[in-house]
Amino acid sequence: MRTYLFTLQTAVMVSALAARGQGTTFIYDQQSATNQSISPGFTLQAQPEGQSFTPALASVGFVQFEFWDGYPGGGVGATVYVNLLAGSISGTVLDSTAPVFMPYGFSYGITNFFFATPVAVTPGTTYYLQPVLESGDSGCAIVGGLTNYPGGTSFFDGAPDPDGYDLWFREGYIVPEPASGLLVLLGIAGIWAARRVWRLRGGAFVANLSGGFVLPAIGICVKSRPYERCRSQAKLPAAQTTKSMKLINLMKSYLFALQTALMLSALAARGQGTTFIYDQQSATNQGPAGGDGGAPIQEDQPMGQSFTPALSSVGFVQLKFDDFNPGNGLGATVYVNLLANSITGTVLDSTAPVFMPDGFSFGITNFFFATPVAVTPGTTYYLQPVVVSGDDPWDVVGGNYGYAGGTAFFNGQPSSTDLWFREGELVPEPASGLLVLLGVAGIWAARRLRGRGLLADLSGGFVLPAIGIRVKSRPYERCRSQAKLPAAQTI
Repeated sequence: MRTYLFTLQTAVMVSALAARGQGTTFIYDQQSATNQSISPGFTLQAQPEGQSFTPALASVGFVQFEFWDGYPGGGVGATVYVNLLAGSISGTVLDSTAPVFMPYGFSYGITNFFFATPVAVTPGTTYYLQPVLESGDSGCAIVGGLTNYPGGTSFFDGAPDPDGYDLWFREGYIVPEPASGLLVLLGIAGIWAARRVWRLRGGAFVANLSGGFVLPAIGICVKSRPYERCRSQAKLPAAQTTKSMKLINLMKSYLFALQTALMLSALAARGQGTTFIYDQQSATNQGPAGGDGGAPIQEDQPMGQSFTPALSSVGFVQLKFDDFNPGNGLGATVYVNLLANSITGTVLDSTAPVFMPDGFSFGITNFFFATPVAVTPGTTYYLQPVVVSGDDPWDVVGGNYGYAGGTAFFNGQPSSTDLWFREGELVPEPASGLLVLLGVAGIWAARRLRGRGLLADLSGGFVLPAIGIRVKSRPYERCRSQAKLPAAQTI
């Protein structure tokens, strides 16, 4: 039974780590903006051109810039890399990122640039990022605007911009997470070993994963078989074997506690946030070739977007919005109706309202239903954004996306365009705080509770009185007396 307990712990721990170990974590240091924008673009022909910044961290592992294709119909695209310089915008090149290709029609998209290894920098010192067009469309433009970044400014033709513009940028370092495939393989290997390897002899140890192991080099024997047999295999004196038992029992207790802590920590690391399962969407990136447009929500009612789900429920909706009158301090509060039959049909449910601040510029907003709304796959439904209060007009973003499962509606009539939208299901993950508390409680219980319904001895055995199962770790009589079981049932 202890073998399978060990196997179960190992499987859960490695599976949790495997689920967590996907992708790369971005640690942002300096940034001129915290969301995407649709600010003006500058061609990469005004070299030396770039952005100065003042890092607070000691290395730079990645850079993000926002680009758009100034000639979206040319069919060319562009390949760009980024230099990191010291001294000035035309100073010493410390390193260059790998080049990245952006296809033609690339519209206000954020591009990641990675250095082969993190570049060491001195916190508090000014450095410079220089995007360079390696090949492709000369109309490739980099996005910038009045973001008021305090740690630097943009440069064109080698001089700081007189209007105080900044390029849209982010920089920082990356924390790669272990590959899930590797962790899964390690888990499979560990489980196979736990089930298949009965004894490993020679050298450092003799292992019996069904309940004990021997460490001859330091004279330690963990009891899983009679003393004499274990002692004879390890070639240890009887006194030394007996003397080691208390130490080994303690080691096994801490091994169990360590396994539990690792398992719950891995689950806690994984249990953060919510997974979005996308079903229908009019676009997979931020904007279409040729740019986005905005439609006033209040003036165009009944307005929205039809779609044809493939899944059986809708848990969230994403739409893209723009403040048509920035600077007036209003913002807007919006919710979304899910309707059946038509854009003026039956309201199946409405999302919680969401407030967007003044100056909200072509940003994506998440709307959540209190509970998933059941829908019939293959049937047309309708999404209707509604402004509860705030700025008028408040625009919802659309364009020529070519979504095949529906279309945009304005003033109750279908159009030839689509709203930018995504919808689908949510998979909530358990709160990490709860998992940590469960882990602490489990370890405490494992170390402290002996008796009651489950008599646990983590130094090597436990008793289940309800079904009369006993795992041997102490003399029969002592275990029977503690569990208060009849002798016949114990034996």
